[in-house]
Amino acid sequence: MPCYNAEAFLHQAINSMLGQTFRSFELIIVDDCSTDSSARIITQLSAKDSRIIYHKNETNRGVAESLNTGIRMAKGEFIARMDADDVSLPERLELQVEHMKRNPSCVACGTDIIIIDEKGDRIGSREYYYTDENIKRNIHRASCFAHPTVMLRRETLIENNLFYSTRLRWVEDYDLWFRLSGYGEFSNLKKYLFNYRFSSSSVKNTHCKESLRNTIRLKLMNMSHATFFSCFILCAEIVLLCLPKRLILFLFESRYRNKKSGTASLQE
Repeated sequence: MPCYNAEAFLHQAINSMLGQTFRSFELIIVDDCSTDSSARIITQLSAKDSRIIYHKNETNRGVAESLNTGIRMAKGEFIARMDADDVSLPERLELQVEHMKRNPSCVACGTDIIIIDEKGDRIGSREYYYTDENIKRNIHRASCFAHPTVMLRRETLIENNLFYSTRLRWVEDYDLWFRLSGYGEFSNLKKYLFNYRFSSSSVKNTHCKESLRNTIRLKLMNMSHATFFSCFILCAEIVLLCLPKRLILFLFESRYRNKKSGTASLQE
């Protein structure tokens, strides 16, 4: 769990992990030099639960390098991602560990997500492709996982030097999926096991233009994965990049906010 000035939701995020039905894990929290009360919250909770491993970066290094620090520190067979403002539902780790052990060729496993707002109210949901074939067929179209839901096989990452890129800000996860796809199978569990908190003021959303620019760059770097339809989407994204930032952010938000049906499926 990378953490930077996350005091508003950090307590809830940590407790959602400590309350998992799967109990045998270490919760590595990498504090990227927070200036709010995040450090105090982590210290207080770690005093009550020895599974919390607290690491504070010497300088602010960004999300990607904080994630890489966590990977290097991890001792477990699997590495589960988590963000400091989200909520993992109680069975998340148990079901993902069971899936990874049942499928030794699987190197990454995500889940469907419920989308909540700053108050914790449900505003939508999102489903993903579930089989390795469908995920990889559509990987060039859009990121194939909800990043903070993913469980990864640690051995695969370490042995193949597969870390997050610090050169591709805001799309470091998408870049890792492209590189990791050649080392094993991908899966998503067809079950809502995660509450993803959407905020228009979040760091990635406020940098939506840079995120879109790097998404385009990444797709151009991985054209071997492209399909006719994904190329059409890539062209649309290039056009979208020419629009004002405010409009791009509005269109980005519309993917997540769907109060009428409560769903925003990638398959649609």
